[in-house]
Formats: sequence, structure tokens, C-alpha cells
Amino acid sequence: MGSNGAVSSSGQTGLKEAGGPVVIKQGAKEDDPMVEVTVALPAGIGREKRAVLDEVLALEWDMFQRVRSNRPAPCQSAPERFRMIRGSLFETWTERMLASYVKDLEDAAACGRNLLSEKYARMDNLIPPRNTNPVIDQIVELEIKWQSELRERYPALYECCCRRMEATGNGNDFSVYLRCELETYGDNTLWLYYENVRTADDRKENLAIESLQRLVRKTGYRDAKHADSYLSERLAGI
Repeated sequence: MGSNGAVSSSGQTGLKEAGGPVVIKQGAKEDDPMVEVTVALPAGIGREKRAVLDEVLALEWDMFQRVRSNRPAPCQSAPERFRMIRGSLFETWTERMLASYVKDLEDAAACGRNLLSEKYARMDNLIPPRNTNPVIDQIVELEIKWQSELRERYPALYECCCRRMEATGNGNDFSVYLRCELETYGDNTLWLYYENVRTADDRKENLAIESLQRLVRKTGYRDAKHADSYLSERLAGI
């Protein structure tokens, strides 16, 4: 859940959707098929911001479907599921962040770079760090705090949908995933990202929870509390 969180953030479960149970990975393992859907503009997303967000998703998708990693993702053939999961994350970004990231993606493409391939290569420890900006450490620290709050507030949802915070040793844990994604961002995008999360934290907001709220609503739940209750019963075998 990128926010990569949560949707920078990211386990797995069947989240109940109109067509039956589906599996959703929170964060970057955007790896499940889905049917073609038309989604109304989410609350708080203006048309200008939506246009920039759609541009980000189109550029990311072009790169994502060409990723060749040690962890092939079925979602590479399911663009609408990719859009739903990544879009839930980017909806918590400001328009300036999105525009800056568009430039990062376009500049990389112009140079023959694939930022999504680089992210997964970093997760597999196949290439050296792409960006050593110290603000990355501050972002990761804050987002780990948000993940802890998410786990405490929605334990079943966290267990089923979010990446573990504990070290896994295989590059799949939350902090490694987030750090590897952040390293692919340009410095301007990183500073805007930090400004966004710091401002949210100062306001006692948790963008990891916010992005997860947006995601579960797209799968048919009223909110994260409703999804957590449903998943609690499933985990208990009720």
C-alpha cells in the first residue's frame, strides 16, 4: 500500500469484492488479476489531480509490465488491478508530488531507465542504492510508525494485506520495499514526499491508514473497520 505504504505500505487475503473473494497485497506487490472496472472519482480527488494521477499510473504501468524480476507478479497482465492498488496510494499524494514524479518517470524513460525494474532489482540486492538522500531515512522512520498504528488499529487487515515490518531476509519486508521505491524518486519528489508525510503527521493523520481505507472501499467494504471485522471472522474460521 507505498504509502507505498500502505500502499507505500504492504501478507495477503481474500478481500470480498462484488465478484467474490479476491487477493490484495498492500503496497507494491500489486499481483492479482481483476476485471475491467470503471471507478468514480474518489472523494477529495479533483479532476486536475486525477489527470496527473492517471498519467503517473500510465507511465508506471508501461514500466511495470516490462519488469523481469525474481518475483514475477500476475498483476503484470492486469492493468486495472494495478491501477486500483497503486491509485489508492497516489490519491494521498499532493498534485505537486504527482507532477514531480511524472517528471521523474519521463526523464527516466527518455534515458532508457525503468524505475520499476530498478526498484525490484534493489529489493533483490542486484544493484547498488539509486539515491542516498538522507531524507529517505526520515520518511521510512515515519512510515514505520504509521504501519505500527495500522497494525494496532486493524490487526486482521494488517495481517492479511500488509507487508511485514519484521526483517524477512529476502527484501520483502516493509522498510526494504519502501526504501527501494523511494530510491527511484528524484530529490524534488523526495522532498515533496517528506513534506506531505510530515504535514500529515503533524496533523495526527496517518496516510498509510488513509490509503488502505481507499483501497478497501474500492473492493466493496464500507471502510477499514468493516474489512477488519470481516477478516477477523475469516481468520477465526467463523
